[in-house]
Amino acid sequence: MGLRLRLVLLLLVPMILVVAGYAYLRVTEEREQRRVEFDRRVEVTTRAIRLAVERDLRSGTRADIEQLASDLVLRQTEILRVRLLDQQLATSVDANLLTEDPGVPIERLREARDSGQSAVVERRAAGLRLHSVLLPIRSSGKDEGVLEVTYVASRLEADLLRENHQSGLSAAVLVILLGLVVWFALERLVLRPVVDLTQALERVSAGDVRATVPVRSRDELGQVAMAFNRMTARLEEARQRVETETDRSLELMRRLRLTESLAVAGKLSSSIAHEVGTPLNIIAGRAELVLRMLPADSPLRQDLGVITSQIDRISRMIRASLDPFHPREPEPADTELRSVTDGIRPLLQHFARSRGVKLAATVSADLPPVFVDPGHLQQVLINLLTNAIEATPAGGQVEVTAAQRTQDEHPGVAVAVRDTGSGIPEQILPRIFDPFFSTKPSHVGTGLGLSICRDLVKSNGSDIQVASKPGEGTVFTVWLPAARPDRGKEQS
Repeated sequence: MGLRLRLVLLLLVPMILVVAGYAYLRVTEEREQRRVEFDRRVEVTTRAIRLAVERDLRSGTRADIEQLASDLVLRQTEILRVRLLDQQLATSVDANLLTEDPGVPIERLREARDSGQSAVVERRAAGLRLHSVLLPIRSSGKDEGVLEVTYVASRLEADLLRENHQSGLSAAVLVILLGLVVWFALERLVLRPVVDLTQALERVSAGDVRATVPVRSRDELGQVAMAFNRMTARLEEARQRVETETDRSLELMRRLRLTESLAVAGKLSSSIAHEVGTPLNIIAGRAELVLRMLPADSPLRQDLGVITSQIDRISRMIRASLDPFHPREPEPADTELRSVTDGIRPLLQHFARSRGVKLAATVSADLPPVFVDPGHLQQVLINLLTNAIEATPAGGQVEVTAAQRTQDEHPGVAVAVRDTGSGIPEQILPRIFDPFFSTKPSHVGTGLGLSICRDLVKSNGSDIQVASKPGEGTVFTVWLPAARPDRGKEQS
């Protein structure tokens, strides 16, 4: 049995019982009132007939009594028979509309005569219910006989039956109306919200945590619906947080594996550089030995000089390429900026040429020296130039410029790395220095380069800033503090 039927029965059955009880009491009360009213009417009418008969017996003739009886039977709709019996219970006057009625049994007539008390006899004749009243008659102080007045009680039965039908019909209509009202109220106020809540629960159990319940009222069920909606909203927020954290954890794991791979690559590169450096040192030593053995005017001295200089260049390039894999505390010193940029250009020239990008450097030799760790500065510039070359399409240009600039009342030099790429979108510009954040494909970069650059710059007491407009390229500016003439004295 469903909830709808149970609720309807739970509410309708008591109401039906109440309505039925009320209808029964109403019918019983109505029957009693009609019965009392009938009895009172019969009593009054019968007493009046007896008084008239006794008067006629005292002063009139039997013809007056017969006329009275005939008039009563013909004119009174409820009276069917008026019969006067003498002391021997023989009929002296009988006005009767119901010829099939034999009258009250002689035993009941004799009891009324002998007792001198009135009596009522209920009986049926010719399919009718009859109500006969027996009254002893006295005239001039002596008993004259018994007066029988018979009334038809079928009308009373018909009235009572009609009252029963009306009461039953009224009760049935009331029950139907109450049933409809209860059904509508249950359907709108209880069952529909319950069905909505059940459907939403089924959707949530199926995995749809965004399911909501319509709030149809502000009662308790409405509050349950609002609480359910708040719960699903929190579930959706929790699900999104879990998905975000899961994606972030997976990304961090991927970045960590990539970083470990880079660390292994760095160790391998260091080992290879060591293996390469040993034969280079041997070659350089032998070249210097041969150079000392040659006469001063030997034409071979120039060729040997070229060999030793190229070996030194290869050694510097290997050391420069390995610096990013050896993090260390900064060791700032007075550094000529141009010497650093001139050492970087050969390292990146081939990479820029392979991508069709022009690499230019405009760094004046008149710039004052800066106080910075030259290895850290070289690593920062290599990283910035590499990113700029990768972001610049073929035919574009990457340029390094430098100029004096005072920052926070401290003199220094600002080195700018400018490219002609597509620029950085405004919405991600504040995040480019975050660790592991990268706009490059996952197999290209780790997202650590700019974060390392920022940390290296900050550790040297310097500052790095970025400016970019979509379609106009990007400019990274590194401010470096100028070397002070008295710094060497302070350190000594």
